[in-house]
Amino acid sequence: MLELSLIRLRRATWVLSVFSSILLLLTAVSMIVAFQMWGMVSETRELAEKLGNLGGFEKRVVDRLDSFNVGVQSLIDRTNGRLEEIRAEAERAAKLSQESAQRIGIATDQLEMRMNSFALQSDDGEAIDFGPAEQPVTRSAPGRNATAAALLAGQPDATQGNPAPQASQSFRRTTNADGSVTYEKVR
Repeated sequence: MLELSLIRLRRATWVLSVFSSILLLLTAVSMIVAFQMWGMVSETRELAEKLGNLGGFEKRVVDRLDSFNVGVQSLIDRTNGRLEEIRAEAERAAKLSQESAQRIGIATDQLEMRMNSFALQSDDGEAIDFGPAEQPVTRSAPGRNATAAALLAGQPDATQGNPAPQASQSFRRTTNADGSVTYEKVR
């Protein structure tokens, strides 16, 4: 019986040693896991702190973007304003150009009419009488002056148009012996 007791005791010791070894191993694993978790918790705290600061960083980035956008928008507004000014100046210049062209056209027409009136004066310096200025000029019957008839021969007839200008009394037309025509100012 003693032997049986010793065998049981050995078995129990052996079972207890295996069991204590397992417990020791589990304790070691638990300690390793606890240290790992402690490190992970501290890393998680650091990460949470950084994420908390991320909101401030995001706010700073948004503020800078807003100020940049305001600056760009004001630059665009100034550019648009300047483009509107340039467009208005270009329109004014085009309008002024058209008005100038019209004025030049009118002045050219008036000058041409004056030159025509000089050309239609008789050889002795007397102007050809066109009648009142309100009547239209007709070139169909020039019969008063041979020179005027020769000048008007190649031109189309004017049946209705602007009134003829009054012949200028400040210049006198003189035909020289060689056929050249000169104009002299009357004093």
